[in-house]
Amino acid sequence: MALCVSALGAASCGTPADESGDEAGATQEQPTGGGAGNYVGPYDRDFVDDAATLVDADVTLTARVAEVISPVAFTIAGAEETGTEALLVIDFDEDASGVDEGDLVEVTGTYREAYNVPSAEEDLRETPGAEQLAHYDGEPFVEATDVEAIDPAPTPSASPA
Repeated sequence: MALCVSALGAASCGTPADESGDEAGATQEQPTGGGAGNYVGPYDRDFVDDAATLVDADVTLTARVAEVISPVAFTIAGAEETGTEALLVIDFDEDASGVDEGDLVEVTGTYREAYNVPSAEEDLRETPGAEQLAHYDGEPFVEATDVEAIDPAPTPSASPA
């Protein structure tokens, strides 16, 4: 039996497969609409394919941290099989140094069409060096308002110094 709900012109259908008993915090298989132009779901090929329609929209993405660039900047990556490029995440308001490479995170913020190093540096409390972010100039990014670690990466055993 399928259950369909329509709100604001967007239809959402659920099937028995949706009744898997997964916890609410589990990674979603399909994006859900939070409103016109909004996206909630994994950072994957579907998100990348819809990105042009999501510029300046509120997004909530679930993905693994690929690289920590600075206390206020890191990248997320889709699953290997999706072939998605790393996406820059900048958190102008909070110190994102609590995330590590490999952490599964939920990033909420605004999807922006192009990172502009000079204008973004005006908003950053700590400026990562120009060489660290030059690669991302002109690339899309998420201006984060909230970053939550869902599943931290395993910590390697520390050896005595």
